[in-house]
Amino acid sequence: MNAALPPLIELSGVACGYDRHAVLADIEFSMDKGELVCLLGPNGVGKTTLFKTILRLLPPLAGIIKIGGENAAGWSARRFARMIGYVPQVHTLPFSFSVLDVVVMGRVAHLGTFAAPSRKDRSHAEMALEALSIGHLRDRIYTEISGGERQLVLVARALTQEPDLLVLDEPTSNLDYGNQVAVLGHIRRLASEYGIGVIMTTHDPNQALDYATAVVAIDRNRMLHVGKPAEIVSEAYLNETYGVRARIMRMKMDGETRRFCLPLQRGAVAAPFKDTQSCA
Repeated sequence: MNAALPPLIELSGVACGYDRHAVLADIEFSMDKGELVCLLGPNGVGKTTLFKTILRLLPPLAGIIKIGGENAAGWSARRFARMIGYVPQVHTLPFSFSVLDVVVMGRVAHLGTFAAPSRKDRSHAEMALEALSIGHLRDRIYTEISGGERQLVLVARALTQEPDLLVLDEPTSNLDYGNQVAVLGHIRRLASEYGIGVIMTTHDPNQALDYATAVVAIDRNRMLHVGKPAEIVSEAYLNETYGVRARIMRMKMDGETRRFCLPLQRGAVAAPFKDTQSCA
């Protein structure tokens, strides 16, 4: 971390939940620009609740969320949208917009009231498409392209906001293997080459091991564990959190050590964690 600059986002003593019922408490973590942080954990432990709190869809029950060293609680929606771009897990448009029109929608945070997108706004959208190598889709109908292409279009739409932080909700959950690799490769490149901070949820510990620079893992007791992927995604964590006996394997590839987890059993595993409060 650069000591001269405040963290891109910092959560201090944050509690989040619904109707004064805390699902998670005493949350402490921060990240800088250029980091890719994976939020990992089983269903029902509060990942979605934490995401909603970061995105200001839920107010924190306690603590402070700072962006660039400032308490973001009093920010206008427009200012907040210029700092944080959100890519949902599923998005269906009611009308048949072109890909370029969908991406231009991301410029709303930069437009005045009742203003129409300008040539400059459309140029920003085209640059976002090119950055993700999908410029050839600009005139295609959004609902007629593949799932992987649609996901990249949503990332491009978020990029046109010119955010410092991208928040992605399970960006590969409905994609085949090839599209998962393509989307994750582009997301990692946005962090490493463009310096954008990225927080993404995933159910796949291998994605955290292979792509993340840091992991925020929530265990069955709703305790947070923050650190490097190799430190947090351990055999003990996988067994205690998911009921899966697994081995963390290491392989030298292209001069670097890559890690992945391999389940040791192919049959039944321990019963999955169930949240009786139904607060995902």
